[in-house]
Amino acid sequence: MTDQDRIRFGKYSPPFKSNDGHLYVIVGSVAEANGRLECYKASDQADSWTIQDTANKPIKTLGTYRVLRVTQKRDVLYAGTYDGEKYEYHEFDMATDTWSAANEIVDSPKPTPSHPWITINVNDRDEVTIFWAGSEIEVIPNKVIDT
Repeated sequence: MTDQDRIRFGKYSPPFKSNDGHLYVIVGSVAEANGRLECYKASDQADSWTIQDTANKPIKTLGTYRVLRVTQKRDVLYAGTYDGEKYEYHEFDMATDTWSAANEIVDSPKPTPSHPWITINVNDRDEVTIFWAGSEIEVIPNKVIDT
């Protein structure tokens, strides 16, 4: 990732290592009118990064990602985002290099939080738990999402 990429994206996760040894990072754009969430993969020793699954990546039609949190369980990256209007949930499968979930709306809080934050976790039963500013817990089969 070049310095220009870092300026363009602004929000990015730490690198995560897949079971086959590749490194992955999820980045969210902040410098463009139409926000993007992209996953980059390094199959060498992080000397070069290539974007993965551009056909199914999360896309915003307006605005940018203001908050990004990512966690890993096995070969799946789980991401929570906030764009100034809504909290969303995304998944990236490192075994297949594809987005398996994108732009799933978790909440659209009104009024919008003045200090938005989000955190995401996956438990031993593979239930995803997402907490964010102003949330209350609600359990959804195979996912635990706060509302």
